[in-house]
Amino acid sequence: MLIFVGLPFLAVLLWFFLRFQVRALTWMFPRSLGRRVAMVLLTSLTVFGFFCLGGIAGYGETSHRLSIAFIVCLAPISACLGIIRTWRGSSASRYPSALREALKKPA
Repeated sequence: MLIFVGLPFLAVLLWFFLRFQVRALTWMFPRSLGRRVAMVLLTSLTVFGFFCLGGIAGYGETSHRLSIAFIVCLAPISACLGIIRTWRGSSASRYPSALREALKKPA
């Protein structure tokens, strides 16, 4: 079960946090690094906090331990990696020229 379900889920989760989220937040908040970091923290807390509550509330001892481990270990790791990637990906040079032109215009 871990190999057939867990590994693809981990791959999608890593893709979301390390690639998609950074690009989407740079598009949504092109001038505000603080808002992007806040959204990374909110997303990490939502994914691991909300979705791990089911394992904490029930489904046995193994599910309880895995949920606690995910909240304690993976949530901070994903938040830190997301913040680092957001910080490093803050330049608009990776995006189309239309976005660069929009950034040059005064608000």
